[in-house]
Amino acid sequence: MYDAFGALRDAALADGARDGRTKDLIALALAVHSQCEDCMAAHARAAVRHGVSARRRRRPSGWRS
Repeated sequence: MYDAFGALRDAALADGARDGRTKDLIALALAVHSQCEDCMAAHARAAVRHGVSARRRRRPSGWRS
């Protein structure tokens, strides 16, 4: 089951209509909204890997381009 979830996540976050950075910020916002701490941590780490600044990770107003 985890392999299937991982494949779904990889497909959803792959570059396409939106780049991976934008998709990870969206995923982070959804994790915050759902209050899933593990999800928040995972998507925050992914945002760091995509070069998202600490300011943008902390403040939704910083999520705009």
